[in-house]
Amino acid sequence: SPPSPPSPPSPPSPPSNKKFKLKGLKTTFGTSRTNDDVHHSIKLCPLMKCILDTPHMQRLRGLKQLGVSEVTYVPTTHCRFEHSLGVAALAEKVLLEIAKKQPSLGITEKDIVCVKLAGLMHDIGHGPFSHVYDGIFRSQAQIAEQQGKWLGQTIDPKSYHVNLPPLNDNWEHEDGSLMMIDALLEYLGLQIDDENEQNLDLPLKQISHGIDAQCFGIYDFAMSYRYQNHDVLHEYGAASSTSTSSTATSSAPSSASISTACDGKTPLPNHLVLTSRDWIFIKECIVGGPLPPKHTTVQHAKNNPKLVQNYIGRPNSNREF
Repeated sequence: SPPSPPSPPSPPSPPSNKKFKLKGLKTTFGTSRTNDDVHHSIKLCPLMKCILDTPHMQRLRGLKQLGVSEVTYVPTTHCRFEHSLGVAALAEKVLLEIAKKQPSLGITEKDIVCVKLAGLMHDIGHGPFSHVYDGIFRSQAQIAEQQGKWLGQTIDPKSYHVNLPPLNDNWEHEDGSLMMIDALLEYLGLQIDDENEQNLDLPLKQISHGIDAQCFGIYDFAMSYRYQNHDVLHEYGAASSTSTSSTATSSAPSSASISTACDGKTPLPNHLVLTSRDWIFIKECIVGGPLPPKHTTVQHAKNNPKLVQNYIGRPNSNREF
C-alpha cells in the first residue's frame, strides 16, 4: 500500500516567558462598574480595566472632547476619557444585538470584545485640543517652525524635535491611535507579532515584564453572558466534558474550580486569548479598513488606489462586519 501522507506541521508554541516577571489580570467578576451621565452604569471587564489603568488612556482625562468650545459654550467640558467609555459600552450593546438577530454572521464573543476595545481606544491618539490639533494647530505650528516665531516669541524648532519622527502633512488622530496602541501594549510588556504570519494566531509577543500574554484575554464576558452554558465552563477548563443541559446540571463544576480557572493568573485557552490577529482587527475597526503600510498615514493609504491592502484581523468572512 502507498505510504500515508505526512501529517501537517503543528503550529509553533509560544516562546517561554520565564525570563520576565509576569502578572495576570485583576478579575472581580460581576462587581466592577462605573457610573456615567448618559449610560448610567458601564461594566468594566478585566481587559478594559487593564487598558484603562495605563497612562496612555488616563491622559484622555485631560483632553476636552470638544476642544476649545468651552470658551464660548461654558458647560462643554466633558473629556475624551468619558466619551471613550461610552463608545465602548455602545459598541458592545450593538454587537450583542447583531449577534442575537443575525446568527448567520457567526459573531463570536471575541469579536464583540475586540469591537468594544476598538471603541474604548478609538480616540487614544488625540492630541491637545482634540480635532483642533489635527487641523489649525498643526498647520500654524508648521508656519511657526518656518518663521522661527510662535506667539510673538522666537523659537528654535530643533530644540524640541530631538529624536522625534517627522509627522506627515496628512497625519490625523487615527494615525496617532495606531501608534499609541503599540505604545500601550509595550507598556504592558506586550507586542503585536505581525512579522511572521504563523504567529498571528498566537498570544501577543512577550517583550518585557508586565502582563502575561497567555492571560491577556476574555474572562468574565463569557461567564456573565453565557454562564448557564456548560460548554463554556468546559472551555475554561472547569468541566471534564461537554454534555446536554440535564447532564450538565448533575455534573456542574464547583464554584472553586470555576474561580481557579477564571482567577486572571491561570493561562487561558487559546480561543479566549487576544492574539496578534485580534489586535490587528481592533486597529482595523478604528481606521475603518485595512491598516496602511508602515510609515504611511491612514488618509494617504485611503486616497491612493495603488496601495491595495488586505484585511488581516478577520480576513475570510463577513468583512463588512
